[in-house]
Amino acid sequence: LPSFADSGELYDVVLQEQPSSDPDEDSEEIFEIPDVGRRMPARRVMCEISRENGVSIARSGVSGSIVSYEVYEPAGGCVAVFADEQDFIDFIFSGIAGEFQIRFRTDCTSYSGYIEL
Repeated sequence: LPSFADSGELYDVVLQEQPSSDPDEDSEEIFEIPDVGRRMPARRVMCEISRENGVSIARSGVSGSIVSYEVYEPAGGCVAVFADEQDFIDFIFSGIAGEFQIRFRTDCTSYSGYIEL
């Protein structure tokens, strides 16, 4: 499984790093498409979610630049969106149960992974 729990106090999650796309934003930005055969897979990034330390992403500066903390059902339905890290932590440790996709968005990158609560 991509995540596991230690005594309900700590969750380790493997996240996929991808460029953020905001469907509400009408952007004129042009993205270069790499030559055929040179595409890189999404980077895997380790994340730790704990009551004590909040969200810790194993990439320098990422945790401090998160603008939204999102929780989705595996089928894609949005469960909750938070702008505040503590509200997200409180929700994760509120007693909800099941498998969820979590997404952390920064201004230019999205990190997503699955967590079993």
